[in-house]
Amino acid sequence: MNKNILGILFLLSAFAITMVWTKPMWEELKIKKEDKSALEATRKRFEELSKKLEELRIKYASISDKDKKNLREMMPSKVDYPIFLMNLDSIASARNTRIKQISIQDAKTVSSGQPENKAASSVFEPVPLSFSISASYDTFKNFLSDLEKNRRLIDVDSISFSSSDKKDAKEQVYNFSIKANIYWKKP
Repeated sequence: MNKNILGILFLLSAFAITMVWTKPMWEELKIKKEDKSALEATRKRFEELSKKLEELRIKYASISDKDKKNLREMMPSKVDYPIFLMNLDSIASARNTRIKQISIQDAKTVSSGQPENKAASSVFEPVPLSFSISASYDTFKNFLSDLEKNRRLIDVDSISFSSSDKKDAKEQVYNFSIKANIYWKKP
């Protein structure tokens, strides 16, 4: 009987020792299985994103160089004030008028200012500007039409006007003040 009790004690001791050593290993194995499933989900997401990236590369490659150039002109990757001002002046000159009192807020001070739509502001940065122009109503209307057709994106926020003492042949001349935003693509 002593031998039976001793045998049972050895079996229980072996079982207890096995449980003490194998339980942490078993828990570690469960964690590794969870890690494996998380890694598998990450791998699947990576494959989906890689496939989407390849589709976008193919779409981008299908865009003509002329269209890419037009997109870069419309949304430049840096604020290029001289080019923009020359473009604005040429639009005004085409309508026999001149831009006056141009004020452009620096892009760096804008970004530290008020919070904006995070989705839009994560890619594009607005640059506020204001300027004045003296013209007849019809000339101003045509000027705005030219701004609208311009490749460079100009978002007009407000227009105010006042009457001028000048008369241009048959038409009344007005002083128009325009507040707008131009945009550039963040790097």
